[in-house]
Amino acid sequence: MGSIPGGSKQHMTTLAETSAPVEAGVHVARYLLIATLIAMLVSTSLTIGLEFAVYAVFLYFRSLRQRLWFVLRQPPALALTIFLAIVLIGTLHGVVSWPPRVVQIAAWRKALLFFFAAAVFDDQESKRELTGIYFAVCLIAWVLSLVTFVFQIHIYRDLSDGIVIHNYATQSFAFSIAAGIAAVALVNPRQFADDPLLKHRLVAAIATGLFILNIAFVSRGRSGYLALVVMAGTLAVMLGGQSRSTKMLSGVGVLAIMFAILAASGQVRDRVAQAIDEMRSIEYSPQPTSAGIRVVMWKNTLRMIGDHPVLGVGTGSFHDAYQKYVEGGAGWQAQEATDPHNQYLKIWAEQGAIGLLALLAFIVAALATKGIAPYRELGIAILLAMSASSFFNSHFSTFFEGRMLFFWVGALVATPVASKPLRVPRAKGVETSG
Repeated sequence: MGSIPGGSKQHMTTLAETSAPVEAGVHVARYLLIATLIAMLVSTSLTIGLEFAVYAVFLYFRSLRQRLWFVLRQPPALALTIFLAIVLIGTLHGVVSWPPRVVQIAAWRKALLFFFAAAVFDDQESKRELTGIYFAVCLIAWVLSLVTFVFQIHIYRDLSDGIVIHNYATQSFAFSIAAGIAAVALVNPRQFADDPLLKHRLVAAIATGLFILNIAFVSRGRSGYLALVVMAGTLAVMLGGQSRSTKMLSGVGVLAIMFAILAASGQVRDRVAQAIDEMRSIEYSPQPTSAGIRVVMWKNTLRMIGDHPVLGVGTGSFHDAYQKYVEGGAGWQAQEATDPHNQYLKIWAEQGAIGLLALLAFIVAALATKGIAPYRELGIAILLAMSASSFFNSHFSTFFEGRMLFFWVGALVATPVASKPLRVPRAKGVETSG
């Protein structure tokens, strides 16, 4: 870092040495972010409002800006910053007018949650409190789901029985994370000794099963089934023991249990069989199907990528560019598309190979980051689950899943801020804290 005007020197300090106002800022930011996380489950507008409140808090407190500076120097944050810069540069070219480009850029602000969460959920206690509160909220949501499922109550007009969080796909993801938290508490009870619920291993064990059963027998989200399997397998391997053989046995055993539970659900079997049948019947299907239209969009998107492999068609230009590849077609296979339902193809199509490489660099850097166990393992499980489901959806880009992904990876995986000295520029006679 360079010095500020006036010949100032570098000053070394740690966040643990800061004053009370600094700690006040951290606590305010933490609880605002927790409120934002809970709002994601119930309200889009409330989530957006709370996010802007988070921006204001980080602008107001100097200590939070210092923490952000530390986070920005970590490999995952650097990779994500480069990716967002590529997305921004991608707006400078394309076939669409400026308004859709601006909308697309604004939508990617969800990635800022990674930086904010990494900056304030930096110690073991804050991570435990965060996971404990989220678990309790999801437990309440599970009870509501059971009531609406048994009595066939629709909380919202468009929601089916048993769905209380936006839609069945988002509920599957929300409950998968809650199940992961409960499973981690079951394996590491000492980490949650201060949590009113998770300190009881019986509660953690029962809750793990209840969340899994809800995903298998209530939700219809195929991507949720995949996310659950990936998350469960990842946690089993990473937390399943010290030796490689023990970890592998743990992974195989947990995956066998997951597949057995999912296979026992007629709904899961029907949904998976339906997807396979829809993919096979593309040529003669009279109507568009969920899986069939995906295959068509993937093929057309690959053609688009072939014409624009390096720089892509530009941020926000997917819809207009896609039109060229369905012109002259007939029936539902010539439908418009704003999203190919594959995050990696969408990034490659809009931001080119350099954008895709930057996104992959963020994922790899996050996986390689050292953090506090077992929270790091939980964060990696969430990241891998979302990355797997993103082969069939653009979950990094969607409102709920994208925010969940960036929030949890930042909060659980990033390097603790207070573990290293923080270098802060200081002019003569100017205090560095407060």
